[in-house]
Amino acid sequence: QVLCCSYDVKKPKNMTEKIEMPIPLQELIRVNFTSFLSAILKQEQESQEIVSDVFMGWSSLCELYGRSMLELMKKEMCEEILTFLNKLAPCQQSGLNKDDADEDDEGEERWEDQDEKEEGESEEESGDEFVLHHVADFIATWVKIYGDDAKNSFDNFHSILIKYLQPSSTATKGFQGAILACYASVIESMSPSLTEKYIPAVLPFLQESVQQ
Repeated sequence: QVLCCSYDVKKPKNMTEKIEMPIPLQELIRVNFTSFLSAILKQEQESQEIVSDVFMGWSSLCELYGRSMLELMKKEMCEEILTFLNKLAPCQQSGLNKDDADEDDEGEERWEDQDEKEEGESEEESGDEFVLHHVADFIATWVKIYGDDAKNSFDNFHSILIKYLQPSSTATKGFQGAILACYASVIESMSPSLTEKYIPAVLPFLQESVQQ
């Protein structure tokens, strides 16, 4: 934000609007973004709060400067969001058992076992879920900015996000609430014809929640 102010970049009227950014500024933003991304991907479990703060900062920047800002980080972020959703980032690796470590590279099953809670444990989000909460918030911002153009990217995120709403999931209610808020943003920001498959996917969770 300091860099944008120093170049007197005007904020867009809304997040979907593109604005002009000088080439030198774009390069500075890319360098800073790449440095931050590299740093958070090296953070250990003790630094989950730092990683969460970085995602919050990126979300705020994209909300302030819209599509033009997100486009500077879109390609790398699409890959790394999948890394975090699959709980494959270094800051998410604490407490894995041997069977977890032997799972395939895609991490399709990791999400099921990492956050198991002992009987009587509180429903507060774990540090790992705290990170994922802000990743979900960033995805919501992404979709608000790109609208229908976010469809392909969100389909990749959807295939993992929906697992946290399954009956077998050990995700806390707080984290599941963040996921539902993300889906609400998607349904609001995209055309109905593009979101028709997401509503049936989340309905069973909503119905079960109401019954409880």
